[in-house]
Amino acid sequence: MNTKRSILMVSVLVALFLALTVTTVNAEITWKHNGTKYACHQHSMCEYAFGETWCSEVNGASATAVEHYTRARMEKKGLFGYVATDSGRQYGVGYSSATSPCADHELRACTYYGRD
Repeated sequence: MNTKRSILMVSVLVALFLALTVTTVNAEITWKHNGTKYACHQHSMCEYAFGETWCSEVNGASATAVEHYTRARMEKKGLFGYVATDSGRQYGVGYSSATSPCADHELRACTYYGRD
């Protein structure tokens, strides 16, 4: 009798696991990201990068805010490119933003986003 009960319990747990797995597979991550370059208020020949990101997991009619990051950097692209300034990863749930330190206005503003 205990064996039948154990088999039934394992079967219920497996069915529950499969149901939750299917629900997760059907979920979709939606992203909205904006990035731009602004003039620095402290130095006339400098600018900084600013990025902001919204992220949610949509499952049917419901949406849940998701943890993610935004990063803003001032970079020089090319063979000998480099990163001049970097905000590092700024984390948020649902919304995150990042602002790089000011750098030379001739550099490119780059913003990135993602999940770990």
